[in-house]
Amino acid sequence: MTNVPSSKVEFDESTARYLDWLKTHNVDISPKITIHDYTSINQGRGVIALDDIKEGEILATIPKSALINVKQNLLVQTHPNLKQYLMRLSHWDALIIILLYELRNKQQSQWLAYLSVLPQSGFNQLMFWSSNELNLLQPSCVLDRVGKEAAFEMYNKTLDVVNDMKIEELDDVSFEEYNVIATIIMSYSFDVELTRLEEREIRDQLGVEDEEGTDDDAVDEGDHVPDLVKHEHNGSDGSAEVKSLLERNGISLDEDEEPHLHGEAEQLGQVDEEEEEEEEEEEEEEEQEEEEEEEEEEEEQEEEESDDELSSTSPDILKDNCIKSMVPLADTLNADTNHNNAIINYEENNLVITSIKPIKKGHQVYNTYSNHPNGEILRRYGYVEPQGSKGDFGEIPISIIYQYFIEKYVVHESELAHLLELVGQVSFQEQVNDNGDVDEDEGEFELVLDSYDCFNTGEVTIELVFLVQLLTTYLTIQQQQQQQQKQQQQQQQQHNESNQSHDQVKWDSVKRVYRKIYQLIESKKVTVDLIKNLQEILLVRLDQYPNYASEPFDNDTTAPVAKDAMAKIVLQSEFHSLNTCYQDLQKTVERTLDSTVKVIPDDKLVRAITKTGDKEHGRGEKRCSEDKEVSSKKHKKNKK
Repeated sequence: MTNVPSSKVEFDESTARYLDWLKTHNVDISPKITIHDYTSINQGRGVIALDDIKEGEILATIPKSALINVKQNLLVQTHPNLKQYLMRLSHWDALIIILLYELRNKQQSQWLAYLSVLPQSGFNQLMFWSSNELNLLQPSCVLDRVGKEAAFEMYNKTLDVVNDMKIEELDDVSFEEYNVIATIIMSYSFDVELTRLEEREIRDQLGVEDEEGTDDDAVDEGDHVPDLVKHEHNGSDGSAEVKSLLERNGISLDEDEEPHLHGEAEQLGQVDEEEEEEEEEEEEEEEQEEEEEEEEEEEEQEEEESDDELSSTSPDILKDNCIKSMVPLADTLNADTNHNNAIINYEENNLVITSIKPIKKGHQVYNTYSNHPNGEILRRYGYVEPQGSKGDFGEIPISIIYQYFIEKYVVHESELAHLLELVGQVSFQEQVNDNGDVDEDEGEFELVLDSYDCFNTGEVTIELVFLVQLLTTYLTIQQQQQQQQKQQQQQQQQHNESNQSHDQVKWDSVKRVYRKIYQLIESKKVTVDLIKNLQEILLVRLDQYPNYASEPFDNDTTAPVAKDAMAKIVLQSEFHSLNTCYQDLQKTVERTLDSTVKVIPDDKLVRAITKTGDKEHGRGEKRCSEDKEVSSKKHKKNKK
C-alpha cells in the first residue's frame, strides 16, 4: 500500500492505530507477520514475515463484517433508505459514492483508522500524468486506455446520481476529489464473491426473482456455476461494433462510396444497372406490402422483448455474483508478479490470506493483481516492476496491420477498410447460433480488435495469426484474379448474367476464406507468406520504439518513482515482448497454437479455396437462373 507520510512518526502512529483497529474488528493476524514500513523502497506500507513461513500457512483471516461495501457503510447507517438504491447501481458508482461519503465523514466512521492509512495524494497512476509526461510512453497502446474523458463523464454521472439520491453532503464534490476516490478503488478494492445465501438475501431485499429455470437445489453447495458471457451486440450482426472500432483506429469507412474489391467484380462481371433497377422495382412492388407487415410485427415483438428485459434486469451485484469491497489488511499487501507468495481466498464469512510458497523471515509478503503487463500496472496502480512483469506483452495496433497490407498488396484504403468490416461481421456471425446468441461451445472470438497482444513468453494471440493469414490469403487470391483479368473477358461477360448482388458476392467470398483459414489453423497449418508477413508487421512495430527500449533492464530492484524511469521500464517491457515473438516466427506460431506447425505454400491453399469457390459459384449461378425464370413467370402471371 503506497502512501506519502508527512513524517515518520505520524506514519508509525497511523500504522499502530490501524493494527489495533484490525484486532478489535476481529481480524485474526498470524504472529508470523505484521505491517511494515517499506517507504525506503517506494512501496509504502506492506506486510513482512517475522518468522519463517511454510507453504499453505494461514497468515490472516478477515471477517466480512470488516469490509466496506454496499451492504455495510456509513452512508446506509445514516440513510438506511438508500441501501436498495445503492445495490441497484453499478459496482463502481455505488462504491465511489460510499467511499466519498465515508472519507468526508470519517470522524463518524467505524473504519476511521483504516481510512486514515489509505493514500489520498502522491498518485502515479496515468490519470494524474500531464500530456508531456504521457508522451514519454509513446508508442505504447496503454495511452489509449488512460481514460481521462471517460472519467469526466463518469464524474458527471455520479453527480447526477448523488442529486437523485439527495445526499446533500456530496453536493460539492470536485472532479479532483472524485479522481482520488476512483483511484483508491481501482488500486485497492476487491470483487468479493457472493455466497449462495448472500445472493438470496440480496434478491429478497431487492425483490428480484431467481432467473427462470434456475434450480438452486439441483446444484451442490461447493459447485461454481459461472454465468455465460454474452456478446453485447444487441441482436445485431456486429457491424456497428466493427465500424466503431475501425473508425477510432483511424480506419475510415466512406459510407457514400461503394467499395470495389478488385478481382471479384471482374470474375463475376458488371451487372447491367438498368436491368437491375427494373427487377428491383418489380420485386419491391410485389413485396412492399408484405415487408411493411413484417416490420410492424418485428417492432411490436422488439418492444415486448425490451419491456421484458427491463422488468427482469438484475443489478450488477447479482449479474456478476460479486460485491466490490474495500478489504482492510488484504489491500495492505503489496503486489509483484515475480515475487507473489500469498493468495486471498473467499470463504462463507471470511477472506483468508494464505502463503503459496515458503517465505523467509524478513521477506515481504506479496499478493498479485493478476498477470497485468507493466503498462497496465502503471495505469491502474501507479508503479512498475523494475525487472518486468510476468504478464508483460507488447501490442500491435490494427492500424499497423491495415497500413501494412495497403502498401504490400497495393490495396485502396477504403477497399481494405470495408474488407476488415466484412471480416468482423463474418467473425461474429460464425459464432451466433439460431437463437442469436454466441454459441456456448464455441465461446467468444472477435477477430477484428483494436490491438493484438504479443507476450514475453514468445506467443501471440491466436486472433493475430488468424487475421494476418486471412488477409494474406484473401488478397493473394485478389491479386491472382487481377492478373487473369485480361484473359477472362469472355468468361466475365457470361458471368454478367448472374443476378447475385455485389455485396452478397463479397460476403460469400469472405465467409468462404474465413472458414478455410479456420480449418487450416485448426489442423495446425499456416502458409509461408503468413510467416513472412507477421514477421514484417512485428518489425514495423518494433521500429516505432525508441532505441533505449531495447536495452536490458537495470539490476536495481527498487521501484522507481520518477515518471521518465517508469515510462522507460514500460517501453522496455513491451519491446522485449515484441522482440521475443519476432525472433523466430514459426516457433512463435507453434507456441501460440501449442503444437508443431506445418508451413505450406500459399498457392496450395489458394487453389483449394478458388476451386471450392468455382463449384459454389456454379451452383449459385444455377440457383440464380432458376430464380430468374420463376420471377419472370410470376411477373407475367401478375400482368395477366
